[in-house]
Amino acid sequence: MSHFVTVAGTSADPDDDYIVLSIECVECGSVVTFATSKSHYIAWLDGGHAHDVFTDLPDDLREMFVTGVCYLCRAQDEEFRRSNSEAILSK
Repeated sequence: MSHFVTVAGTSADPDDDYIVLSIECVECGSVVTFATSKSHYIAWLDGGHAHDVFTDLPDDLREMFVTGVCYLCRAQDEEFRRSNSEAILSK
């Protein structure tokens, strides 16, 4: 799997430890932009697991680092799987 994380900006103040990132969804191509801790981003680059290092981000953003898929695409996929399993169970 490949997805793109782009550094959109950083804080100029070293005491203000944040970085602005953009991730493009591999499904729909929409770009999600958000701020996170510089130290968390560096820990991720060094091989840390997104769910462990990005403690300042909500679950849906951490999941984007893992799968490259945005929240809306994951929700649509879950709805599709749920409706298909319900159709199979009703047979």
